[in-house]
Amino acid sequence: MLTGQSPETFQGHVNTQDPVSWSSALRPYGLRLAYCPTDARRLRFYLPELLALDDLFTLSYYSPTDGATILQDPNADGWVCGSHIVVLHRSDILDPANGVRLDARSHHCGGHYTKRIFRLVPADHERGL
Repeated sequence: MLTGQSPETFQGHVNTQDPVSWSSALRPYGLRLAYCPTDARRLRFYLPELLALDDLFTLSYYSPTDGATILQDPNADGWVCGSHIVVLHRSDILDPANGVRLDARSHHCGGHYTKRIFRLVPADHERGL
């Protein structure tokens, strides 16, 4: 979604749990990720600040909406719960699950707990991963 390339372009090059690999994969397109410090609050608490920045971000959040599930110990396979990532561009959410662009204030992600937030910055930005 960020580069206009097909997902197959990145499969095998990007580890979904390693944002540094995402950042490396974005460099040929003139971008990289900059980590935004967060805690486990629901995304709706971050949205006003992100919308005021009027920029490009990835928002990752845990799929469950109850904190108890997120905080439980992992099972024998290391699994705790699922998560999802969307793109925030200015005031719109681009959701790869359904290919829809929605106003960020009405997207359901606001009710989910934050996993990570990254700002997309130029590849030569000093704060990029």
